[in-house]
Amino acid sequence: MMVHLIIPQRAFAQSLLTCLVTGALALLLCIGCATVPSRSKPSLSQERTTPAGRPDSTVTTARQQRPDSTVQTALSPASDLLIKACDNYLSLNPESPKTADVLTIKASLYYNNKLFELSRASYRLLLEKYPTTPTATEAVRMIAQGYYEEKQFDSAQTWYRKLSTITGEGADKGEAIERIAESIFRSAEQNEAQNRFKDAAEQYQRISLEFPDAKIADIALFNAGLCYEKLAEWSRVILTLQQVIQKYPESKIIPKAMFRIGIANAKLLKWDLAAESYLRMVAKYPTSEFAPTAMYNAGFAFENANKLAEAAATFEKMIQLYPNYEDAADILFNAGEIYGKLKNWEAVTRVNQLFSTRFGNDANRVVQALCMVGIALYMQNKEEEAVEQLKNAVATFGRIKNPSTMNAYYAAKAQFTIGEILHARMRSIALTLPKNTYKKQLSDKSDLLESAVEAYSRVVKFNISEWTTRSVCQIGQAYEDFAVGIFKQQREPGLSLDKRIALELGIAQAVEKYFVEKALKFHEQNVKLGIKEKLEDKNILQSRQKLTYLPYVAGENYIALADITNRAESKQNLDGFALIGRKLQLLQKIAPFQERATDLFLKCLELATTYQETNEFYKKASSSITNISYSVAETYADVVMIVIEAPIPATFDKYERFVYKT
Repeated sequence: MMVHLIIPQRAFAQSLLTCLVTGALALLLCIGCATVPSRSKPSLSQERTTPAGRPDSTVTTARQQRPDSTVQTALSPASDLLIKACDNYLSLNPESPKTADVLTIKASLYYNNKLFELSRASYRLLLEKYPTTPTATEAVRMIAQGYYEEKQFDSAQTWYRKLSTITGEGADKGEAIERIAESIFRSAEQNEAQNRFKDAAEQYQRISLEFPDAKIADIALFNAGLCYEKLAEWSRVILTLQQVIQKYPESKIIPKAMFRIGIANAKLLKWDLAAESYLRMVAKYPTSEFAPTAMYNAGFAFENANKLAEAAATFEKMIQLYPNYEDAADILFNAGEIYGKLKNWEAVTRVNQLFSTRFGNDANRVVQALCMVGIALYMQNKEEEAVEQLKNAVATFGRIKNPSTMNAYYAAKAQFTIGEILHARMRSIALTLPKNTYKKQLSDKSDLLESAVEAYSRVVKFNISEWTTRSVCQIGQAYEDFAVGIFKQQREPGLSLDKRIALELGIAQAVEKYFVEKALKFHEQNVKLGIKEKLEDKNILQSRQKLTYLPYVAGENYIALADITNRAESKQNLDGFALIGRKLQLLQKIAPFQERATDLFLKCLELATTYQETNEFYKKASSSITNISYSVAETYADVVMIVIEAPIPATFDKYERFVYKT
């Protein structure tokens, strides 16, 4: 490979012109070449994963931006003189043994001024005249590099492949292969920037297949996995990243690949495999920047798989391994709650003690510590003590002059839990006979409903969106549960039809009141809040479903009343005018029920359309309206058929017979 000297262009121009004027052309041949273009490798960007602490955390890539090296610049006066001097020499001495050097000077001048097309013309001429010289090899290299600088990566690949075939083995061969891989890599990046992720993934994978020993092969294969992520092809993500681990076991990118495999399994809802992937990564790379988040995600995956014991143990172990993790207190709190669900009071006590030791004197965690104790008492069914402790947590928050967001969060949680306790008490009261007992139970149930709603309502003042949407949703749920309790009340046996219908009508009206006038109002309020604040958490999603569910179920209660009445009346054996009278009387009885049901079904359709919630209840409500209309029409059709088929009374005269038939 030729070694070029670098000298100032202006000095070179002056020397070259002097040589040409005096005829001492030999001087030109002894001075050497002009500035040789750089062959340094452009830095390759590596994907850098920034986890957000959740299994659905996405990849943030930081691609190093290089200045645009393809912008052409005009030749300076000195460079222009050099080009003219080279052209003069070539025209006067076309067969000189130094022609190759002069062509190299000319091509280099154009290259350094980013006039790549002109540069390539000189290099191609050099290749044509001197195909077997060392300068030819350099010409191929510089043509390839020019295309690379212009981001014409397909052309760059073609010329680098030519370079790899003419250089044999050794450093030049290795460099050519690396540059081919880089060109493919850059083409893949271009496709990725244009959102052509499938094409990008295939090109990244080509590098690993064709040039598995290239320095960037592991990064390229990893990037292919990220492209499949953007296409949400999670199975392909897993397969591609597993290839990274198998083919490049010493790569520094392995921890990221293992982390992303865990995320892909979580996206497929394969929680056990997700947890296994995360824990394997932590075991192998415990000091990786992703290890704490991976361990948290493993606990979260176990929790979603309903493996609560494993989840709690993973969270607790995480705090031991990574005590300085920023969310350590919240994770420890979560572990305590899960142990409480498992009724593992020894573990709850252990976690509470650890929490108090580490965070009990932290001003930003004082409310959280009190809240944790209250929730532990609640889980042990010590409700009275729990309520007092939780009230203490809320009161402590109120005494803090400048409370932190963390204290506000757990004050809201404490207040919400008070509402939960009252809500559960209300729900547990069954309405039974005799009547005096029923009245007492209904009064107690009603008082607890008001207390629960009041407790939930106080949560909103803490301005924590998660607890606001959750409390509003639970207010709606409390009213719904109260209505369900009324519906499930014990019925007195042996009631007459009229009394039974009167009782069921009263129940249907109560259900409508608490379902539609109360619960539905809060769920709609929650949905509107989500739209306004651009929130879509599980509580808002639940409220969305209630928009159609509640009016539909309330309407079905009235349909049930109509069915009870219809079945009772159909048992009477009548014919002729008596049957007609009975059917018309039946229509008159059930018409109010059908009308009310229709109104509720229409409300269901209206809300579904307004909030774009065309779910199963929307479809059922639409079908029920059709069925009601059909039922009414069918009854009138029966009346007509009875009249047509009924025998003409023998006592009718001719005129009466004519009127009867018409």
